[in-house]
Amino acid sequence: YLNSSGFSKMMGAKTSELLHAESFGGRDYTWKGSRATSKAFTATGSDSAFFRELRAYGISFTLPRSQLFSKSWHLDEISIAELDLLLRVGSKADVSMGDSPNSPGVLAAGFGINPDLSKLSFDLIDVADATFRWGVSSTTQGKIEGAPLTATKNRVAGTWQLKLGGGKLTQNWWRDFSIQSLDVGISPERMVFSNGNLSIGDLKSGKSGRGKLHGEIILGAVPKLQLELNLAQIPIEALVHPAFHRYLSGTIDAPLGIEGSPNKSAGITAKTQAKISDAYLMNIPVFEALSLLLDSSRLRQLPLTEGTIDFETGAEEWRVNDLDSACDK
Repeated sequence: YLNSSGFSKMMGAKTSELLHAESFGGRDYTWKGSRATSKAFTATGSDSAFFRELRAYGISFTLPRSQLFSKSWHLDEISIAELDLLLRVGSKADVSMGDSPNSPGVLAAGFGINPDLSKLSFDLIDVADATFRWGVSSTTQGKIEGAPLTATKNRVAGTWQLKLGGGKLTQNWWRDFSIQSLDVGISPERMVFSNGNLSIGDLKSGKSGRGKLHGEIILGAVPKLQLELNLAQIPIEALVHPAFHRYLSGTIDAPLGIEGSPNKSAGITAKTQAKISDAYLMNIPVFEALSLLLDSSRLRQLPLTEGTIDFETGAEEWRVNDLDSACDK
């Protein structure tokens, strides 16, 4: 029975309830001893789910046979080879993962095997390759991809704790953010980020620096980001839209404030007052004109040895509010 489609359908229906899914599809489970595996399952989230789309591949867990007829299952060694989540941003999402209040429940099960998955417990979920995606427009789209992670759940508090040990972070035009480590706490009210260590820039070319991330996202109908990324020797090109790379290059040290909402037209923005070093100011029209008048090419690529820059960036706009720097003689 455990290797039958009947058991897999029963587990699919119960997993669908657990995830508050609107639709659910999965491959049959196969058992070897106490170890169960399924090649894949997919789900579409309901309005109360924390996700819009979910795809998981290579799912396996261990269930001692002595627990098969119990209402409360405790799973060991839960592993997922690949997980892809499109997060639902700005809904009344429920991260508690329990029975939906309107759920009719699963009324039948074979051979007396009928677990209550709202009572499911486990020590750890291990995901080899996780991707989280969010946002729908150019000013809000972002993702974490290729991240190995572990997840634990506090059943009493109804919260989750994720520990990421790698992966790439993309937000708007940011592309070169490599995660070394990141802790994420998730509750119905907020997501809290801590112990975030990132490498930022092009590692292959050697133009990279370090960043430390902390802060929170307040959840709700209009989520609000309140994050800070402390930067050290970061290429400024990694922080602004590629269209502006031709005007300024160099490295900065600064606390970068990240704020906004994926549910507002302004999207997610970043601003900072940074120390700038080893930089060049290039292709500025007024300096191009002066170069012609003075018959000198030096102003076309003006070295900035040290100073400060105050800027904010969002969507396809880069606003430089102040630039105060010494120039090479």
